[in-house]
Amino acid sequence: MKKEFVVVLLAIGFIFAGVMTATAGTVKWTIIETTTMASHQPGADGLIGTADDGAAGTTRCNYSNATSCLTTGVPTTGSYSYALLQFYQESSCALGNKSGQTCTTNADCGGGLLDVCVDCNTGLGGVSLAYFAKNPTAPAAKGAGTMTADPVCDNGFDYKAMAIGTSEAVGADGGGCMTLGAFNSSTGCGAGTVSSDTDLKLWTSTIPNCGFEAGTMPSIALSGRIYAYPTVSAGACNYTTTQISNIMTDAGLVAGNYLFVACGNGTLPTNLKSGCLPGADWDSILVAKATVNVDSTCASECPSSCMAGTAEGVE
Repeated sequence: MKKEFVVVLLAIGFIFAGVMTATAGTVKWTIIETTTMASHQPGADGLIGTADDGAAGTTRCNYSNATSCLTTGVPTTGSYSYALLQFYQESSCALGNKSGQTCTTNADCGGGLLDVCVDCNTGLGGVSLAYFAKNPTAPAAKGAGTMTADPVCDNGFDYKAMAIGTSEAVGADGGGCMTLGAFNSSTGCGAGTVSSDTDLKLWTSTIPNCGFEAGTMPSIALSGRIYAYPTVSAGACNYTTTQISNIMTDAGLVAGNYLFVACGNGTLPTNLKSGCLPGADWDSILVAKATVNVDSTCASECPSSCMAGTAEGVE
C-alpha cells in the first residue's frame, strides 16, 4: 500500500498546479517538458539542466510515470520541476484512521483490511524524488501539468486550479497527481518577484485517473520570479541569468511568452494523516511557462492605484 501512497505523497513538490479555459484575468501556466532533460536528475546544486546533473542510469524517472521506472523506465521527455522528500519515520500506517502514525506491524494500525503498516525507507535511505509534468495516464482534470491563476488588486494572484502530474518517486507504482487544496495566498503579479503559500491535495494513479485522494500537504511555500521573454535581469532559485536564458531557449519561448521559476523547502507537520509524510523535510522547484501577456493581464486587474510591486527591469 505504501507504493500506492508514496508516489503521490512524495509528489509534494510543491507546489503549484482541472484544466480551465483561459478567460479575461486568468493566466494558465504549463509545466515545462523537454526531451533534452529526459535523462537529467538534480545534482548537488539542486537544479536540473546544469553541469552537475546526475548520470543517465539514475534518472529514468524524469519524466516517466511508468511502473518501476527507476530501474526499467525509459523516459522520452523530461522536466525541470521536482520535489525531494526525506522521511524520518521508519514505518507508518498507510490508510485507515491511524494513517500517518508510526507503527511496527499491521495490528498497530487497527488490524483491518486497509490498516497496513508500510516501510518509509523505500528509495535511497528514506529520500525520494518525484518530477512534475503532464500525467499521460491522467491528462485531464488532475494531471494536465497546468496551474491557473487570477490576478487580484493587491499586486498578487489567487490560484484557481492545479493539475500537476507526478512521476514515480519510489517502488513500482507509477505516477500520481496534485491538485489545489483549500488555502492559497500569493504576492507578485507580472514580471518580477513572486511568492505563494498553497495547500496541495495528493492523488495516486493506481486507481485510474488519479482517483484515490492520498492526503493534503498544508502551507507549501514557494518564491521566485516571473520573466517576460527574453528579459532576464536577475537569477532565481540559484539559477544564474545565463541558465534562465538557456531554459527559455530549451522551452521554445518566443516574444510574448513568460517564464515562472519558484522554489522552496520546509518540514511537513507531524500530525498529517498521510503515510510516511509526518515530519518529512521537503525541497522543491517549479518551472512553468505562459503564452498570454501576463503583464497586461495583471495590469488590467491591478490599476496603478493599488499596485504594490515593481515591474521587472526597473527594480
